[in-house]
Amino acid sequence: MAALVFGDEDSATMRNAVFRLILSRVDRLLVDPADLEEVELARAIGSVSFNELEPAPRRRIAIAILEALHQLRSDVSSEAELEEPVLPGIDVKLDELIRFMETHLTESDVEPSK
Repeated sequence: MAALVFGDEDSATMRNAVFRLILSRVDRLLVDPADLEEVELARAIGSVSFNELEPAPRRRIAIAILEALHQLRSDVSSEAELEEPVLPGIDVKLDELIRFMETHLTESDVEPSK
């Protein structure tokens, strides 16, 4: 199982395949080499521990993960071919993960900068 973790006891878990699908989309959204390095570390350990990141990269990576979740949800809804097979009901899990991430981001985090 893989996890998205905020704090000591607030986490959301998912199958490793779902985590890989999310991170493959995150890779396309981030440009900062340090952020991409953090994503590689997360991929290796099977977890994103947001509380261990500095504020700026935490915000960028969290926003990218939320966007990746929306992209993956859209891909699943449109029955697009995915990099890996997924189990039935993934749409429910993705909705759960989107809600989880949204509860940890403020409006200013999810709105585009002006």
